[in-house]
Amino acid sequence: MKRYFVYSPDLGFELFDAFEDAQKVAQELIDNYRNACVSDGEWPDEVEHVYFGEVLAESKAVWSTGDEGQEYVDYVLEALPAKEITQ
Repeated sequence: MKRYFVYSPDLGFELFDAFEDAQKVAQELIDNYRNACVSDGEWPDEVEHVYFGEVLAESKAVWSTGDEGQEYVDYVLEALPAKEITQ
């Protein structure tokens, strides 16, 4: 499971296997915005919406039983096991 993510208005939401890969992409996005600042004379607003982090939970299908005894598939969030970050 890909445990790390980056989000920006230009990239959207992207998942990564490695902490270092996600961090690198997030920094590259900021660097690109910096280059735009040098060219245009001001920082783009999008630079304030670059996010990088760890996925803490995922949705999981579970069987549930309704009030009348009917079974159906439902979804719940399930916490992922803690993972030690190595930098």
